[in-house]
Amino acid sequence: MANVLVFVEVADGRPAGGSLRALAEGRRVATELGATVYAVATCAAPPAYGENDLVAVLSRHGADRVVLATGAELVGRAAFATHGAAMQSVCERFPPALVLFANDATGRDIAPRLAARIGAAFAARTNLAVDEEGVLALESPVYGGTFRRRLEVDELERSVVATVEPDGPLSEGATDEVEALVVPVVGSGGPAPVRREGAPVEGTVAGTIRVAVMIRRTAKSPREADAQLELGACDQAALATALRLREAGAVQLTAISCGPEAENATLELACRLGADRAIRLWHPALDGTDYHALSRALAGVARATGADVVLIGESSDDERLGGLGPALAEHLGVVHASGVREVTRAGAAIAFRQDDGAWWEARAPIVLVVGPGATLGSPDPLAVPGAIDVWDLGKVQVAPEEIRHRRRYLGKLIGS
Repeated sequence: MANVLVFVEVADGRPAGGSLRALAEGRRVATELGATVYAVATCAAPPAYGENDLVAVLSRHGADRVVLATGAELVGRAAFATHGAAMQSVCERFPPALVLFANDATGRDIAPRLAARIGAAFAARTNLAVDEEGVLALESPVYGGTFRRRLEVDELERSVVATVEPDGPLSEGATDEVEALVVPVVGSGGPAPVRREGAPVEGTVAGTIRVAVMIRRTAKSPREADAQLELGACDQAALATALRLREAGAVQLTAISCGPEAENATLELACRLGADRAIRLWHPALDGTDYHALSRALAGVARATGADVVLIGESSDDERLGGLGPALAEHLGVVHASGVREVTRAGAAIAFRQDDGAWWEARAPIVLVVGPGATLGSPDPLAVPGAIDVWDLGKVQVAPEEIRHRRRYLGKLIGS
């Protein structure tokens, strides 16, 4: 293991506290593994040098080297659309075994899509530990904390991108005499949404848009007897958001799920609530595979339906990985936005409100990752759901052997 890269979010020339805590985690495991820690700071131009400049602060908090990824677009709010290309460039120049982000709004937006872009494994809200044999393991709580998902780095031939909780201790006292490397960045991760001055004005919108909502039932336990399958909070919010958009008219809504026949109940619910169509994708190769393979298959469904807008929950209630939406956008090659709370139309654009209350808009096609909050109403008891279309991987032009190997990147399930 050679390089550990840590993304550092910079605001007003200073590193965010969550980023410094992620850097401390990187420093801790790198010391045990004998690896080099690169703190990757994105900024429009290299900062001026001084006693408390950005480079000095990062070196004192554990960086062996500071990479200053510079570019005109690297200003304001950090998101994959503006900062993704910078991280990709740094990963290509300094190939990492591990890339760390704080598990905050920025990390949840950039990390999973970066992992999909470079073909890495992805772990969320993970704890890092090095065992007696020098093996780095990443463990994340799943199923409400009663189980853990364990991913061992030495078993993989690819990098791992992970988010860590931004509440750990800081690493201080290191030297401020480190090398600063400037990496100019050309281009971005794609077209970026534009911030609106106010909420969009309701009015008549010409033309029908095609909306796809990705939903699935989640389990309280991985054991079939204790599963208690139900629609999770984020899946409910994504479906509720899609239905409110459907109520505004001029929307063709398709509900899409991936899984065995038990998923039909979720799709029937969506149809009783107002979805126009339901599609269930399934093939045994998808059973137990990682988010990268699953998102690739679902992207094929979205592409085949001609979706202008894809709505998907931020994370499931069981694995809580949170990688599917950004990875889905990566495979579709479209812009995405995380932490979405509300969606409407603004002329030819799609307008959406995020966690911070701000409104943004972007042209379709777009993937919107919906956070928890919105709840479903009661289904129409008289509504009769139509037939559910069942698709296999051949329908979306994905060969089973292309995705089956990704199972190792999911990690092992550990629990009582």
